[in-house]
Amino acid sequence: MTATIIAFPRRPVSDTDRAEAAKAKCDAALAYDRHPSPENRTRLLDAHRRLAEIRHAGATGLVERDMVAFLRIMTLNEQEPA
Repeated sequence: MTATIIAFPRRPVSDTDRAEAAKAKCDAALAYDRHPSPENRTRLLDAHRRLAEIRHAGATGLVERDMVAFLRIMTLNEQEPA
């Protein structure tokens, strides 16, 4: 049995970019937690996408997989009784 390794082209990402994206997601998550409006939900999704793009260095498949998992978690959290 052989294993196939799929290599994604990675673009260099600075620590500053990572920190800014993580802070933006944290700020968006706090805003959404305080006031779960559609605008704050969109802001949180955009911030998460940006962080995923940086985390996965632009590998589209990995970013999409990350977004699907995040949306699934958000949907489950929104369905929980308060």
